[in-house]
Amino acid sequence: MKNMQLGYIDMNPNETIKIVLASSSRLFIEGMRRILAGEKEIEIVAEVSNPSDIQKYALELKPQFLFIDNRMLSMNIQKLLSFIGKKAPDVYFIVMNNQNEYLHELDLTNITYVTKEMDSTELIKIIKKGKSLNKTGSGKADKVDDKITRMESKVIELIAQGHSNKEIASRLSISEKTVKAHLTNIFMKLNLENRYQLIVYGAQLKRRVR
Repeated sequence: MKNMQLGYIDMNPNETIKIVLASSSRLFIEGMRRILAGEKEIEIVAEVSNPSDIQKYALELKPQFLFIDNRMLSMNIQKLLSFIGKKAPDVYFIVMNNQNEYLHELDLTNITYVTKEMDSTELIKIIKKGKSLNKTGSGKADKVDDKITRMESKVIELIAQGHSNKEIASRLSISEKTVKAHLTNIFMKLNLENRYQLIVYGAQLKRRVR
């Protein structure tokens, strides 16, 4: 698939959420087009199939989001994202599949992981809600709520990285039932309604407390 620039967006960024899609898979690109086709607030400004062009489009188009398929991930991508993160701190990264070893040590605060199990409705909500992550100002994510325990904080961090309940249970050496209990308590304490809100909260918290 050839790289395709869909054009610069000449409008208020508060009105349109600009996204660059990066994947070597034509199916991934076409699938994302279909998912986002009916969303007037979201505009795909470029599609990138060559890793070497990610930097160009990210810096020239200045999208709110850079959505990267796990097929693009490598040691070179790790260095590239770190560079883009420094040059364009307002670009927020969404990475499909949190299981890639190269990204666990990535020193980025503006990154969210999503898994293949997430449905399109949740993804769209994360994108729309996530545009507020680039805005400064006060908010309840400035620090961890005093009522949140250390274990609950770990659960929030893993949720923000895109881990499933089963994966969280394995990493924390607890049962899935205990993970669900922690999530119930977290939702109540933070006044959140669902998992996608917690993902956004966790990503925002990570960015602000560093």
